[in-house]
Amino acid sequence: MVCLSYQSQNKSEEEKKKKWYNNIPGFKAWLSPKYNSERLMFTIQRVTGFILVLYIYVHIIITGLTTLGQSTWNYFLSHYDLPIFEVIIAMIVGIHGLNGIRLIITELGYSIGKPAVPEYPYKPKSLTKQKMLMYALMIVAAIFIIVAAWDYIVFLVR
Repeated sequence: MVCLSYQSQNKSEEEKKKKWYNNIPGFKAWLSPKYNSERLMFTIQRVTGFILVLYIYVHIIITGLTTLGQSTWNYFLSHYDLPIFEVIIAMIVGIHGLNGIRLIITELGYSIGKPAVPEYPYKPKSLTKQKMLMYALMIVAAIFIIVAAWDYIVFLVR
């Protein structure tokens, strides 16, 4: 009798561990549509930050090609110097930078608002200010992207 209760107690602890492990969504939660727009912007911030770090290393390596001589540098530029890369990097920098400004404003508390007594059904009023700030900064990012890509867009239209 004692052994059975001990086994059932251990089994319930193992089930608890399994349930705890299954509750961690991991990378799937980054792109899951069931989360709010804040989660999406957080994912965009991480992805663009990772791309910018990779770009810094690639840029250093490419710039280092100048040490191999003028002919190597000219060969590289003739094959891989495409304006679309510059436009993409400008887009990524614009989105990452403006989203970072939004995060700084939110962290400083300017977009949170004053606390209020929660009433059922609870809908936080602070998220409406944050969403308005997010939409405004993403419109500015879109304008920034269009300005950065204007020469490339004109080139494609011709």
